[in-house]
Amino acid sequence: MSERKFEIFACMALKRNMIANEDTTLVDPVRRTTRSYSPVRLVRLICVRPLVGESKTASAERGELGMRARSVSWILVLAVGASGVLLSGERQKAPMGTDELVTTQLVADLDRCAREKNLERFLSYSLEDIVALGPDEPAVVGKAAVRAWYERFYAAFDIEMTHHPIETHSFGDIVVTRGDGRGTLRPTGGGPAIPLDNKYLFVLKRQGDGSLKVWRVMYNANGRADAGAAK
Repeated sequence: MSERKFEIFACMALKRNMIANEDTTLVDPVRRTTRSYSPVRLVRLICVRPLVGESKTASAERGELGMRARSVSWILVLAVGASGVLLSGERQKAPMGTDELVTTQLVADLDRCAREKNLERFLSYSLEDIVALGPDEPAVVGKAAVRAWYERFYAAFDIEMTHHPIETHSFGDIVVTRGDGRGTLRPTGGGPAIPLDNKYLFVLKRQGDGSLKVWRVMYNANGRADAGAAK
């Protein structure tokens, strides 16, 4: 790997991964050996080592800037997820994309809100014109209607559920994610727990500040694949 490719791949690693705290594996252009770089070390290499074709004056100025930058916390935010570049022509496992990571965290927080019955925080992830499509009932249209639905639901049940995203796709400002959810419902008035084994599809819209909010939701139970044929 040439030094120029090394620099490009190192910069790509910093840009593509913003949260996962993992090392980056690259081919050392000097020693011609494979090495792993911690996020902090990768930033140091990019900030301090001379770039190909760079003048000594420019390199010195950038090096001084890089030395100062290492003591600033924001540089760690850029470096903390440096991983997942191409190594010696072999493709490593692709890193989790930004939207994929955000939706995974969003779904996990929605689970926590449901478990704690924190309806205000739960609804903060929803748009005003949200539509929820549940099984065996009409569409629930608008945040006010969703609020009323969950007020009745939380009064009747305690829920312990975990959703597992399977795939996430981005189309500009629209993000679609689907997955499975499993857990239990417990009637607040007592009675046996009800097992849940569901699937879901979320359509999210990107907001002006870059955040994602739930726009459309569809969910229903996972049934046996041969259930329909047996009827």
